[in-house]
Amino acid sequence: MQRARRFRSVVALSGILSIALVLEILAGLIPDNSYLRFQLLKNTFHASVPWIYERIHFDDRPIDIALVGPSRTWLGVSPVRMETDLRQRGLSASVVNFSLPQEGRNENYVIIKELLKTNRRPKLLVLGVHEKPPRFGHPAFKYIADAGDVARAAYLVNFNYFSDLIYLPFRQMKLAAMRLFPSEFNVTLRFNPDSYQGSNYDTTLSVRFLPAAFLNRDATLPRTELLTQATRWARSQTPPLLPVMAADLEFGDENFYIRKIVQLAEAKGVMIAFLYIPYFSGPEKPLEEAFYAQYGPVFDASFVADQDKLYQDYAHLNRTGAFMLTDWLSDRVALLLARDEDAK
Repeated sequence: MQRARRFRSVVALSGILSIALVLEILAGLIPDNSYLRFQLLKNTFHASVPWIYERIHFDDRPIDIALVGPSRTWLGVSPVRMETDLRQRGLSASVVNFSLPQEGRNENYVIIKELLKTNRRPKLLVLGVHEKPPRFGHPAFKYIADAGDVARAAYLVNFNYFSDLIYLPFRQMKLAAMRLFPSEFNVTLRFNPDSYQGSNYDTTLSVRFLPAAFLNRDATLPRTELLTQATRWARSQTPPLLPVMAADLEFGDENFYIRKIVQLAEAKGVMIAFLYIPYFSGPEKPLEEAFYAQYGPVFDASFVADQDKLYQDYAHLNRTGAFMLTDWLSDRVALLLARDEDAK
């Protein structure tokens, strides 16, 4: 009797799970609008995401150099200043900074895929890197990635895989509702030039999308305070747990998506470079420097790490620091572009 009850329970549970799986698959197949996907993050910490989509798809101005990375890159490189720097060196190039707060290479992949699937062909992608890659993907990924990319993110040790997959049907249903009732969700189905934020949004100058913590871009802190913040943050970080040969397991999101980005770039003939901006007093080299160097030059900006007047807080450069770093980076980008032209 007990066995029969147990059997019925197993059958019932299997049936429920099967129905849930079918519903998950069906919901995931609901067609969506990529513009609406990017608007899911409107009025959030990642409020520049809709602008990124609009800059890629609705703005005819070229995109020659695109920076993509975490908040250190977001606040540390001025695209407007780089354009001026390059022009002074006799190079005409349109520069955008598509970086976002928080880490996770999967989100970078989504942005770059969106960029490269258009007819645009940038000359250079610059990927911002940290001293140690994160072990998790970016929180924005499950909102802006297409359903296929969410389903195919099954690399080993993807801690977010099932939670992202479980969220997918809810996202697809919300997108379907947004398509039917856009005004109720404060979104738009068509691009409105009147509300467009312009070709070259610059986080080092403008506070348009900045969270309150970043509003004062000219801020400085006493050296002792910066050191206290940096030390506290460094102690909170888990050091590498596995040997270098197992980096694909420990830092799966970083290594998996760097390779996918490289594949996309190579298919379009786009160069890749990496930019390391340390936190105040941070390490001289990124942990995965050798891995990155397989695919492009690593621009190491560790010269800023000891200059307290350049930091807004322990992790981010202030406006003075961003301008100094941008000028330094422009020299290296100019040399890279010149070499590429000579090779052609």
